Amino acid sequence: ELVLVPKDMLTVSAPWPGPSSPGGSITEARVVGRYEDGEPEQVWLPFDEETKRNATHILVAGMNGSAKSTGM
Repeated sequence: ELVLVPKDMLTVSAPWPGPSSPGGSITEARVVGRYEDGEPEQVWLPFDEETKRNATHILVAGMNGSAKSTGM
C-alpha cells in the first residue's frame, strides 16, 4: 500500500502519547513511533510459534544525548 502525505509532518512536533501498553505482556505489539500519516509503527519483540512470526531485530542509532536509551 502506498500512502502519500502532502505536507511536511516535521514542521510541528507531535506530543509523545506515553507507553503503548504499560504493564502488558512482552508478546503484545509495542508502538515505537508514528508513520507520516499518523498510523502507529508497531514491533513485536519475541518469536511467536502460533503465528510463525519471527522475532524483531531493532537497531537504534543516533548522536549523543538524543534519548536512545529512554526509548527502549
